[in-house]
Amino acid sequence: MVLAALGLAQSVAAQEPAHLGFKGYELGSSVAVAAADPRFECNVATAPGADLICGLKEGRKETLGGAPLRSLFLFYHWGRLTSISAQAEEKHFPQLEDALRHRFGEGRVRSEWVKNLKDKPFENRVRTWQGEGESLVLQRFGGRLDQSSVRFAADARITDIEKQRAAAAKDPRLDL
Repeated sequence: MVLAALGLAQSVAAQEPAHLGFKGYELGSSVAVAAADPRFECNVATAPGADLICGLKEGRKETLGGAPLRSLFLFYHWGRLTSISAQAEEKHFPQLEDALRHRFGEGRVRSEWVKNLKDKPFENRVRTWQGEGESLVLQRFGGRLDQSSVRFAADARITDIEKQRAAAAKDPRLDL
């Protein structure tokens, strides 16, 4: 009977969807993973949804789907990974998109128009994947016309953190 229950529990656990993530850094995972990785340097922060940010140390390199990343940041709150932000040169967008589609499926695609300072329009393709309380967003133009961005986010957790911070700001006695 105990073995049957254990087998059922393992079967159910195997069917649960994995958290979104990147190379062993899954949303919700412990900061211990980054702390043990000599490629990263962590610093205290007050970013939305994070109280600690870990970034690649100077001179360290990382890739996503074979595309070299310009930057990679891991955002933690209370020791748990809440988001991952990566940037790459825009010319690597097709490679990033192909790798993410291969791992996470087609997702949802939309286009929006952005303009440069000379008012020239560019089509910004945005691909989004949704998990339970999590999302992954790939943007052809991530804030700049020369770079693409990838963002994994524990949306539900970040919303909870922002609500807690807003409540504490209104009433400092709630900042416990």
